Amino acid sequence: MRKILIIHESRTLRILLKRYIASDLSEFEVCEAASGEEGIQMLQHEKVEAIISGNKMQSMDGPAIKRIVHELPAHHETPFIVVTSSKKEDELVELLKEGIEHFLISPFTSKELGTKINAVCDPRKWRAQERISVPGTKAILHFGEKSVPAQVVNISQGGILFDLDYSEEHGNLLKNIFISVLFPAEYASVELLSLRCKFHRLNMLTCDKEHNPEKIRIGLQFVDVSEINLKAIAAIFEQARGELEKLAVD
Repeated sequence: MRKILIIHESRTLRILLKRYIASDLSEFEVCEAASGEEGIQMLQHEKVEAIISGNKMQSMDGPAIKRIVHELPAHHETPFIVVTSSKKEDELVELLKEGIEHFLISPFTSKELGTKINAVCDPRKWRAQERISVPGTKAILHFGEKSVPAQVVNISQGGILFDLDYSEEHGNLLKNIFISVLFPAEYASVELLSLRCKFHRLNMLTCDKEHNPEKIRIGLQFVDVSEINLKAIAAIFEQARGELEKLAVD
C-alpha cells in the first residue's frame, strides 16, 4: 500500500488530515510525526509517496524539513506539500523562493487535499492498467446537447485522461457522460465513438489572477466498453508498443 507521511506538531490537524485522506484516498496508508526531527528519522527507513508538513512550527519549519528530506537518497524527488494558514502573497512567494512548489492554505476541504495529492504524486508508479500517450489524439465530450473538445494526455482500456479549458458548464462531468476519441492519421484515424464514462478525478492546471481555474485535467473511467472499442484500443496499444521498441533500437 502507498504511504503518506504527515509532519505537524498539532495533533488535531494530523487527525483531520488522516480523516480526509481516509475518506477520499483510501488506497493510502498514513504515517505521522509530531516534529520535523521525528519525521526525518522515520524517513531514514521508510519510503513514502508524499509528505505533508506544517509551515511554521516550533522546532523546525516546513522549508527546513524539505531541504533535509530531499538530501535523503530515497526521497530526493518525493513530493512535499506545506500546509499554511497564511493567504498573504509575500509569504506565499517566500515559500516558492524556498523551493516549496506545493502548498495548501488552511482551511481546506478533503476534496482539495485529495486533488493536491493526486496532482503531485506520479500516477505512473501505481497504475494497475497500462496507459499510452499518442500525440495528436483528441477527445470530444458529449453531455446534454453540448460537445466540448479536449486534448488527450493518455488512455487505457479502463479510462482516459485529458486537458481542456475550464467552463462552469463542466459541472455536468460529475454525472455520466459520453466521450469520443479521435486518433491521428498515423493510427489510421481510428475513432472510438460514444464511450460511456463516469467522473474519476479533476486537477487544476492553471488559474487566473483571482485563482479561478483556466485549464483543467480530468480523468474519466469507461463504463461497459463494447467489444469493438476494446479491440480498437488493443490494436492502438500494439502499434504504440511497436513504435516505442523501434525507437529504443534506433
